[in-house]
Formats: sequence, structure tokens, C-alpha cells
Amino acid sequence: MINNNNEVIKKINNSNSSNTSLVMKCENKEKLITTNVSVNVCSIIPDINLKQNQFLNQSPKRSINEIENDTSGEDTELEQDFCSEKDRKQIITNEEPKKRKKVIKQYIIVGTGLTEIMKQSLKKAATKLGAKIKNNVVEGVTHMVTHTSPDGIAPRTVKYLSAVMLGIWLLSFDWIEQSCEAGYWLDEKDFEVKGDSFQIGAPKKGRLGLKHLFKHWSFYFVGDFSLSANDLKLLSEYSGAKIIKQLSKSKNDKCVIFIDKKDNKSLINKIKNQYVNFDIVTHQWFLDSISSCKILSKQNYIIG
Repeated sequence: MINNNNEVIKKINNSNSSNTSLVMKCENKEKLITTNVSVNVCSIIPDINLKQNQFLNQSPKRSINEIENDTSGEDTELEQDFCSEKDRKQIITNEEPKKRKKVIKQYIIVGTGLTEIMKQSLKKAATKLGAKIKNNVVEGVTHMVTHTSPDGIAPRTVKYLSAVMLGIWLLSFDWIEQSCEAGYWLDEKDFEVKGDSFQIGAPKKGRLGLKHLFKHWSFYFVGDFSLSANDLKLLSEYSGAKIIKQLSKSKNDKCVIFIDKKDNKSLINKIKNQYVNFDIVTHQWFLDSISSCKILSKQNYIIG
């Protein structure tokens, strides 16, 4: 047993071995005790004339990643003693990465063809789960909900057609009710509307990237229509078409004249005689093309 007053003789065995011999002097007689231990020489013998860089040069060079992944025990601790404070922080950061919170875009929902009870349920779900409700389709709207038949068919409203052209989610109202019951917004794919009474598939095609179906087309509306002028303007804008107020007399296959079938025959005949180089069709061609997500042949829609 070595007493507490043993004096450490400052002698280092300068060898390539990782073990260091300590020479100790006992109180009564000198006795060499060689202990095989791995120590930090600079910390045990503070006044030793050995620079830190010289000591590091004698040790195997290891990267921060090697230190982080090493579980061999004392050797790792020795290496870490010579890491900078910046490196230590980096090791801790690498070992315990912070979990990033998933950023969810805020839902902006529009309803179409809803009953009063459905509208109240929509408000309740928006309050409980977090969402904004808009009355009309505007920029930034992310979802549209509507009542559907058992086979997923929705009524064809102006809002429905606008949603198809803008590529936003078109969902059955079941999504609202079941999400409210679950306490979080459910996956939309299970509730996507199949189509309308004219055609199947438009909601999905629109969502997957169909935009500006009527790009480079020009529309000229004559007379009154079952849809309001504002609705026709919005649908034309969302579909990429341009509404013009005057027609040139040169032929243009991508310029059509819309007349409602309800208009009197005298007006129809007047337009046909005045603009012989243009197709005159009912606006139903425009609506059916949106429902189909493709430009249909005008043949079945030509007036006269």
C-alpha cells in the first residue's frame, strides 16, 4: 500500500508504447513500481515540458466522426480531452440531433353544394382542427368539399369546375366529418371526388398538373347565359383563355363565339352572317371540356 505522502518522481519513459511507467519513491526505501495505466500525461504532470501539439502528433489521428462512433472506453475519453470546445459541441449535436417539427401548410377550405347542416359541421371542424374557410375560390385555397353520391359523383357547380382548373383537392364531405371524429386531418386520397355527372376523373387529373387547358384560346360571348358574366369570366381566366370584346375578320381556329341556345333565332342568324369565319357554339362545350380535362370536339355543340 502506498502512503499519501509518496512523491512522484518526474520521469517519463519516452517509448512508443501507449503505457507509461511511473517511478515512485516510498517513505522508507526506494521501490520502483511500474503500473500499466493509460493516462493523460499533460494533466497528471502539469509542469512537464511537452507541448500539446507534440503529444497529439504521437497519437493516432482520428476524425470527429471516428471519436463520436468510438465506444472503446478510455481511449475515446483521451481523444475527447483534446477536442476543442467547438468540436465537443459538434459531437453532442451529432449524437443527439434535434427533431424537426413537420411544417404543415394551413388549410384553406371552400364548400360547394353544401346543406346548412354541412356548413355548420365545416365551421366546427375548421375551429377544432385548424383551417380557414372561404366563400369563393380565391388564390391560396387548398381544398374544396362537396356532397357526393355513394359512388363519389359531385354536382357540377362553377366552384367545382374552378377547383378542377386550379388543381386543388376536391373532396367528399365525409373527409370533414371523419377528420373531426379522428381529431386530425385525414389523408385526402381516400376522399377524393371521382367526377361529375358528365365525366369521371377530372378532379384527380386537375390536381396532378392540368393547368391552362384553353391557353392561347380566345372567347367571345354574345347575349345572356344561364351562368353569370362573372362566373364565365372566372372560368375562362382559370382555364387560361382570354375573353375578347371585339373580333377580327380573319379566321382563327382558336377563337370561338359563345351563344346561349335560349337566345332568339334572329340574334343567332345575325351573328352567323356577320362572323362566317368563326365557330359559334353553346357554352356547354366549354363546361364539358373542363369536366373532361380535355378540349372536346366542337362538332356536337355548334349552333345553327
